[in-house]
Amino acid sequence: MAQITLNSTGVASSGALVLQSNGTTTAVTINSSQGVEFNAGTAALPAITTTGDTNTGIFFPAADTIAFSEGGAEAMRIDSSGNVGIGTSVSAGNALRFLDVQNSDTGASAGAIIRLITSNAAASGTISVDIVKYKTGGFYIINNETNAAAFTAFQVGATERMRIDSSGNVLVTNAAGLGYGTGSGGTVTQATSRTTGVTLSKPTGAITMFSAAGAVVAATFTVTNTLVAATDTIILNQKSGTNLYVLLVTAVAAGSFNITFYTTGGVATDAPVINFALIKGVTA
Repeated sequence: MAQITLNSTGVASSGALVLQSNGTTTAVTINSSQGVEFNAGTAALPAITTTGDTNTGIFFPAADTIAFSEGGAEAMRIDSSGNVGIGTSVSAGNALRFLDVQNSDTGASAGAIIRLITSNAAASGTISVDIVKYKTGGFYIINNETNAAAFTAFQVGATERMRIDSSGNVLVTNAAGLGYGTGSGGTVTQATSRTTGVTLSKPTGAITMFSAAGAVVAATFTVTNTLVAATDTIILNQKSGTNLYVLLVTAVAAGSFNITFYTTGGVATDAPVINFALIKGVTA
């Protein structure tokens, strides 16, 4: 049974009110210099709990560190540097590990599941507006500023890599420019003849033509590419070759495009390489 120890004048011994368990272990101490003190507790038996649930509550796993236990296991801690660790018992230095914000209504007309808002609209006023929002199947990043200098920028490695300005221009601020990255491309070599079709289902790549003499008479071959739609645009250029070639895209269809070619200088035997890139397009 817990007990209260008082001196002869009715004041707690040593200036404190001490609550003990079994007469030996101090459970709670109340004094003027430290406020209310609790046992340090462990993850299995927190120092502060609720009635009927002794393994869920607050405990103190280290100096200047407070932690929260659920079912006898640590669920969150705040360390002496102010870092908040969620779902971890050893790495609060990683700061906030994750944050889930969920709306159980998953219907098409569900309200906003997550929003970040600002109380300032277009640099003036007090209207609250969304800056990030997920709703009705769409994820929005929103800049509500209306002045001509407004923009939305994206940084990687502490350096701006892309921005969208107030006119809708997309600017890539990287020396490498705009294009496909490593892993997007492929290569294929034409067999049998220069009118033999090739297959390369990549958005960009290189086609090595069959080795033959150049000709001033136009010829055509088909490139089968499952990524191509009839509304797309194909860009071509000659990467290498002994002769100079004119390269034309003479048909674009779902799953393929045709390349028509002829020489404008030289008819030597060569195996020119053609670079191509696919740009997706629409008509509406």
